[in-house]
Amino acid sequence: MERFRILRQANLALLHSLTPAEWDLYGIHAERGAESIRDIAMYYAGHDLNHFEQIEAIGKQHVRWAAIDRRVFARPQAEIESVIGASDQ
Repeated sequence: MERFRILRQANLALLHSLTPAEWDLYGIHAERGAESIRDIAMYYAGHDLNHFEQIEAIGKQHVRWAAIDRRVFARPQAEIESVIGASDQ
């Protein structure tokens, strides 16, 4: 969980460092076509939520779950959306 937290912080720092123009840079995905950095950030925010729900469901079956710091899971989409919103200003 600590590794996840550190990587999330690094990714958020990277997103914060982008200029407004960089948010619109894009690549071509083989199946989905053009995807901007903004698109990818939003995708990963939602993707995290899905996995957090899976982890929580599995975790509830184990005693160790009580020891996990749930702040690691705190509003991942809101964090990324706040960075994206800041890029629009």
